[in-house]
Amino acid sequence: MAKVWEEARKALAAAVWTQDRGLYRYETLRVRREFDEAGWRVKSENRSYGQSLASAPYVARSADSLVAHGFVEISPTGIVFWAPDAEVLLSDAFLDSHCVALVPDGEDLDAIGVAFEPVERGGVPDIAGTMWLDRRTARLRRVDFSFVDLNVPPWLLEAEPGGSVEFVELSNGAWIVPSWQMRMFRAGDGGTHPLTGRPYPTLEGVTAHSGRVLRAYQGDEVVFEGGAGMRITGTVRDSLGAGLANARVFLPGSGAQATTDTSGYFELDHLVPGEYTLRFTHSYLDSLGYQPEPANVIVQPQASEPAQVFMDAPPLREVLERICESAAPPKPMMTIGTPPRLTVRAGMLIGHVRDEEGTPVEDAQVVVMPQAYEVAALMDPKKARAVAVGNFRSWTIERTAISGFYRVCWVPVDVPLEVAVFAQADLDESRLEEAVSLRDAFPGRRIESFTIDRQSPHRSLDLTTRSGR
Repeated sequence: MAKVWEEARKALAAAVWTQDRGLYRYETLRVRREFDEAGWRVKSENRSYGQSLASAPYVARSADSLVAHGFVEISPTGIVFWAPDAEVLLSDAFLDSHCVALVPDGEDLDAIGVAFEPVERGGVPDIAGTMWLDRRTARLRRVDFSFVDLNVPPWLLEAEPGGSVEFVELSNGAWIVPSWQMRMFRAGDGGTHPLTGRPYPTLEGVTAHSGRVLRAYQGDEVVFEGGAGMRITGTVRDSLGAGLANARVFLPGSGAQATTDTSGYFELDHLVPGEYTLRFTHSYLDSLGYQPEPANVIVQPQASEPAQVFMDAPPLREVLERICESAAPPKPMMTIGTPPRLTVRAGMLIGHVRDEEGTPVEDAQVVVMPQAYEVAALMDPKKARAVAVGNFRSWTIERTAISGFYRVCWVPVDVPLEVAVFAQADLDESRLEEAVSLRDAFPGRRIESFTIDRQSPHRSLDLTTRSGR
């Protein structure tokens, strides 16, 4: 035990020495992941990259404070977890309050461990864990720990709160922490307990914080470069099965993302075991405001190969059908001519509305009026005798989103269309009921006129609101 602990102590002391010297500049990646209550499915991931000229990429709270007040602070405003660093593990305060023992056999037969656990200290939140050393070289690899003696309901501990800190020796004998992670339960409000009448928490989910050193510099020299970690690789294919270039593949939140190459290939790195919901998009899908179906991918623990996935972009016709599924089914329309003919309502009109300064306009009203007529109205003898045929003209009104985006479904194709935009509540719909066309209803207002071709039923049109027009 003494021999193994002495080797672990050397690495910890070297890490503290490196930290005190402050010799290195670090490029780091920090990730916050939200898991479900089972702690497996990743609900969101947020990444932040940074550079710092610091004593260490990861520094804990002081050992005296942690030993005195605990590694977990629970208050009415929330719960704070603290992880140990090399200085804490090497401190007299920590060693005086923890017992150590040899762990000769673990899951990794190439490693030998020094286990530590707190002595009886009256219920102060603490940590227990193992320092793992390489059996052949006696170099410290990592420290795994879990939070113990927490005064919380046992179901919160199903989240297995804890973490790990890795150590690596550089070629010059210095030691740094290349990666660390911490796993915490996320408590929810469970209401009032029916027996005690007191509020009680529920396990809402698991939150994991992790950090990784991507590169460490001494001056301009790279003295450490981290690996890619666990990965997901795959291909995005178009509707013909060929690779789709320039598609953006991403995880929910501001998490990992990548752009496909000319063959549709992508790679996401620096992941942890779990089930991920992977999404992708492309410029032609963005222009339609359409989000393809996600793909679920599982990254297995200790996987030596990346998880692989294939995702297929739907054809444009299918995209249009899916987007407009929620819209009301269109009523039949026809054009008046010799002979009259039914129109095909299979088009889509999208675009953005901005003001004269280029700012997106929310709640603008986009009016689309085709030169076609409702069949049901024309077939009603009473209406046909009482009302002029021009009043059977139909129209569609759509409001813009906060981004100024609008979308009109089921637009007639191969039929002349008129389009106008009205800022906020400026539209007088009663004038539409009495007019044969938009130009007749709103003389002097700018009206766009065009036809959507049946062979290309998707049309994009950006509009500008102008004062009084």
